[in-house]
Amino acid sequence: MIAIISFTRTVYSKNLSDEDQLILVGAGAYNDGFYDIAEKQFTEFIKDFPSHGKVYDVCYLLAKTLLIQKREHEARKVFLRIINEAKHFEYLDYAMFWAAQIEMTVGKAEAAHKLFYSITQKSPNFEWLDQCYYRLGLLDLRSSRFTAAESFFKKVSLRSKNKELVRFSSFWLGIINYKQGNYATSETYFKALWADSPWILQDYSRYALFRLAESQLKLGRWDEAREAFKTFYGKYRADPLAADAYWRVGFCEYRLGNTKEATEIFQSFKENSRFSTRSYAEYLLGEILLAEGDSSSSSKEFNLILNQPRECCCGEPRDCGFLESCLSAREEEANKIFKNYRN
Repeated sequence: MIAIISFTRTVYSKNLSDEDQLILVGAGAYNDGFYDIAEKQFTEFIKDFPSHGKVYDVCYLLAKTLLIQKREHEARKVFLRIINEAKHFEYLDYAMFWAAQIEMTVGKAEAAHKLFYSITQKSPNFEWLDQCYYRLGLLDLRSSRFTAAESFFKKVSLRSKNKELVRFSSFWLGIINYKQGNYATSETYFKALWADSPWILQDYSRYALFRLAESQLKLGRWDEAREAFKTFYGKYRADPLAADAYWRVGFCEYRLGNTKEATEIFQSFKENSRFSTRSYAEYLLGEILLAEGDSSSSSKEFNLILNQPRECCCGEPRDCGFLESCLSAREEEANKIFKNYRN
C-alpha cells in the first residue's frame, strides 16, 4: 500500500544516502517481519530527518510496526501526529482508520466515532468505507443511538461486497429491531441469518436462532417458536441459554394447549434447582392443575413459590414483581407481568 515499502525492490545503488539507507533497512525488516529492527530504523530516521519528504510515510510505517506489536498507545500517538500535521498526506484516511480503531479498542468511543465519521465524509472512495460504517453502527448501538446505528448498518448491507460483514450487520439490525419491538422485522433478519448459519461464526448463528425464536414468541406464533427453541436446545445443550430455551418450549406447549407436554417440561425444572426459571415453571404448573380442577395440587405448587427464599428472583426487578404478584394472589397482574417476561 505505502509506496515506500516498494523501495527495497527498486533501489540497488551501493551509494545510498544515510536517510535512504535507514528507509531501505527499515522497510526490508518490516516486510520480513523483523519489527524490532524496523522500529529502530524508522525511529532513527524520524529523529534525524524530521523535514524529509518521506517523514510521514515513515511515521505511518512506524505506527503500523508498533500496532503489530500490540503497543496501541504508542501507535496512537504516531497516527495522531500524522493526522494533526500532515493534512495532505496521501494515506491520511488509512492513518485515521487505524487511529479510530485504536480509540475504539481502548474505550474512547466518541473519539473513534469522530474519526470514522470523518473518513466517510472526506474519503467517499476509501476502500474500507464499509468497515467504517460497520464500526459507526457498533459505536452508536453501544450508546443506544438505535436510529443512527440502524442507518449505518443498512449502509453496510447496501454497499459492501464483504458477505461476512453484511451478515454481521444484518445480525445487529435484527437486534435493533427486536429491542424496538419490531418483531416481524427482527424475525426476517434472524431467519435469513439462521439459513446462512454454516457461513457465520457460531456465536452469532446460535444467538440469531435464539432471537428468531424469541421474535416468533413475541408475535404469538407458538408453533414456530416452539420448533426454533427445540432446535436451539437440541444443538446447544451446553449453552447458558439452553435452560431458557427449554423453558420456552414448555411455555409454547402451554399456550398451544398441550398441557401434558408442558407439564413434563415444567416438572423437569422443579427437579433441577439450577434452572433460574424454576419459579415460573411452578407457577404455570399451578395454573395447569387449577384449570384441570385439581385445586389441591395447584395450591401445593403455589405454596412452593411462597416457601422459596427471595433471592430466587434471579435479581431482576421484573422477575421479583412477577413473584410478588403470585404471592399476593394478584393473578391478573401476575399474568400481565409474565406475558411481558424478558422483553
